[in-house]
Amino acid sequence: MKSILLLCVALLLIGCEEKIEPGRSTVTAPTITDLPLLTLQPTWQGGAEQFVGSVESHARASLVARSSGQVARLAVREGDRVEKGQLLVEIGDNPAAEQLRATEAGVGAVRGQLQAAQSRLTLAEQTAARYQQLHRAEAVTPQEYDQVSAELDQARQQLAAAAAQVEQARATRDTVRKQNSYNRVVAPYAGQLVSLQVKQGGTVMPGTPLLVIDRDGARQARFKIPERLLGQLTIGEPLLVNLPAINRSIEGEVLQVQGGS
Repeated sequence: MKSILLLCVALLLIGCEEKIEPGRSTVTAPTITDLPLLTLQPTWQGGAEQFVGSVESHARASLVARSSGQVARLAVREGDRVEKGQLLVEIGDNPAAEQLRATEAGVGAVRGQLQAAQSRLTLAEQTAARYQQLHRAEAVTPQEYDQVSAELDQARQQLAAAAAQVEQARATRDTVRKQNSYNRVVAPYAGQLVSLQVKQGGTVMPGTPLLVIDRDGARQARFKIPERLLGQLTIGEPLLVNLPAINRSIEGEVLQVQGGS
């Protein structure tokens, strides 16, 4: 191979010794007129990028427990539609239920005392009316009449005290009833249950996350983007949102750009 290569080089060198006069020809370029002129301005044109995010409601609520106890009942499942006021989670095995039963019994007891005081007052009023007639007829002594009048005043005071006890018992009952109402977690509005964050039988404390609900209405796509793009996206810029789950693409626009920590 080396000898063949050297031979080819030698022949080339020999051939190059012959002088060849270069040819010359004259070419006239055609003149082009009436062309439009455009002024170009440099702009940034980003390439297409895809980001994974989630579609959610404009109003998303995360409900938390307001009482302690165990999850006695889960009335819904993830993905269910719910109506306003619908029962979602019921919490049991806590002091609030026992306190409610105790206060209900207390209200019943003081109501009985109030009825008894009312009966005593009615009897005292009837006795006082009769003694007043006897006193006018001088059929009873002043001391006897004063004794009946004193019993009437005492009956009135007992009735007022019993009525105050009933009001206090009712106020206590209403406070405990409100606390006990926290054991029944209901939907704040109509929407769709996004996620359940507790299991039946699980223990919860005040502040424990229970579930997340999306409100009915318009939806928005939320996704994370690289930090390098934060300054390149502007409010109102069009975006294309692909929804593989339903095989659809929706045109949207940027509503908010928020930097993270």
